[in-house]
Amino acid sequence: MDTYQHKTLVNYEQWLRYMFEVHCEHLWNYIYYKTADQNRSTELLLETFKTIWADRKRFGGQHSLSTPYLIASKLVRKRRLKTEAKFDFRLAFHEGHTNPNSPHLNNEFIRTANGILEKIPRFSRTVLLMNRLDGLTAEEISQRLSIGTRDILETLDKAARQAEGLLASSTSTSITTAQFLDLLAHLTPTSQQGSIEDNWTTLMKLIRKEERFASITKGVMRWGGVALALIVILSIASEWRFATVTHKTPRGKIAYFLLPDSTFVTLNAESSVHYRRFGWKQSKVITLTGEAYIDLIPEINSLTIKTGDVITKPTYGAVNIANRNQTIQIHCIGGDTQVEILEKGTFRLKPSEGLEYYAEQRTHKVKPIITSEVKAWTRGEFYYTHQPLANVLDEIERQYDVDIQREGIALNMHYFSGYFTSKNLDTALERVCSQNLLEYSIDWKTRTITIK
Repeated sequence: MDTYQHKTLVNYEQWLRYMFEVHCEHLWNYIYYKTADQNRSTELLLETFKTIWADRKRFGGQHSLSTPYLIASKLVRKRRLKTEAKFDFRLAFHEGHTNPNSPHLNNEFIRTANGILEKIPRFSRTVLLMNRLDGLTAEEISQRLSIGTRDILETLDKAARQAEGLLASSTSTSITTAQFLDLLAHLTPTSQQGSIEDNWTTLMKLIRKEERFASITKGVMRWGGVALALIVILSIASEWRFATVTHKTPRGKIAYFLLPDSTFVTLNAESSVHYRRFGWKQSKVITLTGEAYIDLIPEINSLTIKTGDVITKPTYGAVNIANRNQTIQIHCIGGDTQVEILEKGTFRLKPSEGLEYYAEQRTHKVKPIITSEVKAWTRGEFYYTHQPLANVLDEIERQYDVDIQREGIALNMHYFSGYFTSKNLDTALERVCSQNLLEYSIDWKTRTITIK
């Protein structure tokens, strides 16, 4: 992903997640290169994104390569972290790196590398490691640190000369400067950061905790006094008990949002999800209309999704659920998924299996699925195999926010196999209509399409 796309209704959390996924690994490394403190690196990583979230309206949902690094640098300076702590790198072999079988890749090299890196000035060392360990070019480092590319190149040259001088005075190794710089690519911190999902979950818990505290504090200060504060708290509690949260998307839009337990939901056009705030931890139940791709965090295994007469209980991984044209589809992407159909029984889907329930006939079938095609709609791609033409035209209406006139066409006699994208309406119509020997015309003023 190179840019953040603003085709969202609930965009700030999705924007933050996008920024987090893009920068998490490299930013943690950057902080570690500056501080040599692994525990504080994780702490400052989360603090950086908490700062970005707190000032989200100022940043406006834009993707800035430099913003996280500038904030992290300020936090390091503000905390006045000591930088003389010892580095603790280990060997890690990655595909594409040179000299994987070098006789110099041993414990002696690790000790030498740690010692030399500790003696190189902080800025030169940080730039050098971003280049060698993270594989970033001088231009990419320049974009992140808001420093001219020429200055970065000069810093890399300076770091190489400093390493050369330290190697010359070292009696524990005989490798050349070129060999030393090349072999640095095989180093990685001994205790790496946690997974992106784990850190994201921790970040969202911290953000929600601080926002709840800030909300309560603001209310107490506004009203003043213990009695008035109690009234406010009771009012909030009453509101939460009976209130529901609803996420809804119109035609031509896709929404992204997080459930209270950090489960990530992508909501297709003309769809909605709602749930009760009160008692969420005890009963994690959402009601879905339309289509949603639900990506659970690893420790969540009790989510319940109600869709018409069907109740879906995914254990982990991801699940795609669609309720369109009197047909409910449950596609299991990862982890077993339990499906309960009213008066029909309970079924268990394995990964890469799907269940289709036909509400009018009250029948169902289980069949294998192609997971990449199931999730394709989240990227604006739609795949069909012998699908009734009426269903395909419905999807085109949803994705492009148009109305299709279908009078005089025996839709039950037409089917479509193939795919289209949400990028070009003419291309989508051409593919669908040509296969069925149909013609179309578009009235852009009324956004109406006539097919004959």
